[in-house]
Amino acid sequence: MENGDKNYYMYEFTGTSKNGAFESGSNKWSMTEGGGKMKGGKASGTCTAKGNADGSTSFDCMGTYAPAAK
Repeated sequence: MENGDKNYYMYEFTGTSKNGAFESGSNKWSMTEGGGKMKGGKASGTCTAKGNADGSTSFDCMGTYAPAAK
């Protein structure tokens, strides 16, 4: 982040491969610690992943963020 604030996240990923190439997978993520304006907030979500023919991976992610209660 430009201002030096840091956020920390936890990821849990599962996936499948075929012939040594990634095929598909999914993950769950959550913010474990927020800094600056995100301090005390909650964030979490999920992603689905798909292996592409060129060896890259495409992710489609959704999530929510709730600021800290004042």
